[in-house]
Amino acid sequence: MLIKSLYYKNFRQFKGEKTIEFSCDPKKNVTIILGNNTFGKTTLLQMFNWCFYNRAIFNDNPNFLLNLELKSQMYNGDSNEVMVEILLIHEGREYTINRRQVLLIS
Repeated sequence: MLIKSLYYKNFRQFKGEKTIEFSCDPKKNVTIILGNNTFGKTTLLQMFNWCFYNRAIFNDNPNFLLNLELKSQMYNGDSNEVMVEILLIHEGREYTINRRQVLLIS
């Protein structure tokens, strides 16, 4: 099984939508993610945990996944969405796994 891509929307410190493409070359299928402390490497791992297992562990608030800047701009009746989608390749077939959460301010 190979991970082809990771799409996310408004997940924790990542505001907006982004897709990360991973190497699917059968002989060179390693992708390395580098970054300084607090730049989001652990958050990327938590995206996988949340998408696969509906669990993301953060010390400050394990239940809150929506980008804090977006949440601070919301008023009564507003809603925003957090989403993670993982595209996998296994035995020549593509599979999509996704999870989303909608926060509604009332």
